[in-house]
Amino acid sequence: MKNFTHKEDEVFGHREGKKLPIPSLNNLGIRKIGATTASIIGANSPAMTALIAWATISETLNVI
Repeated sequence: MKNFTHKEDEVFGHREGKKLPIPSLNNLGIRKIGATTASIIGANSPAMTALIAWATISETLNVI
């Protein structure tokens, strides 16, 4: 079994010691929009989920 370098894990993913033949969609997105923009979008996704729920199904948001 070959030891994977960090670069190969990043590009091909890592699952049970085998390379995946197709890069993950997350990795493709990072390549396309850049790591900084992707991390900002990822960090905002819980807040965006709450706002979309509020706008579409009138979910109430309570302050704890």
